[in-house]
Amino acid sequence: MDPLLFPAVLLLLDRGENLRLLTDLYEAHADAMLAVAADVLHNQQEAEDAVSQSFIQLHRHIDKIRRVPCNKLRPYVVSTVRNVSLTMLRRRQRERGRVAALDEAMEDTLVHPGEPTEDLALAAVTAERLIGAIGRLPRDQAEVLRLSAVEGLSDREMAALLGISPAGVRSRLSRARAALRELLKGEDNETE
Repeated sequence: MDPLLFPAVLLLLDRGENLRLLTDLYEAHADAMLAVAADVLHNQQEAEDAVSQSFIQLHRHIDKIRRVPCNKLRPYVVSTVRNVSLTMLRRRQRERGRVAALDEAMEDTLVHPGEPTEDLALAAVTAERLIGAIGRLPRDQAEVLRLSAVEGLSDREMAALLGISPAGVRSRLSRARAALRELLKGEDNETE
């Protein structure tokens, strides 16, 4: 692990206990953070950037981190880098104009075995509308849809990343799809 991933700006912004806490977090969790970021971004340089950005974000929430129990620090830190990585991934996709591919991936993930496809009726929904609706979902539901649609992760891969069982992933996906359908139906009713 490259010690340069620790953002030098933090050395300028903080001293004492805060810097010591961030340094300890870095030493304990940077490898796991880099692995998660690389898994999301599939690009080593961007993964390193995500780790650095995550530590800047952790610095912003240093008071909250101090209240997190020791056994919950790793999930908190890993969740932070996963969220930063997903934000970077969305930005990269927007920059590269992959809306059409995202639209297809979203349609694929919204069709779930055992659910009637005619009930979904999402084929005509644009990617922009889907992304907007997903952004209004609760964070856990939006995240599982993005991991499934954007990353194409399996239930097992998502379970490992989210720290829940594969059955929990399937349940969360089902609830997220149902909530997304309701949001989109509500939008349709508003426009009529």
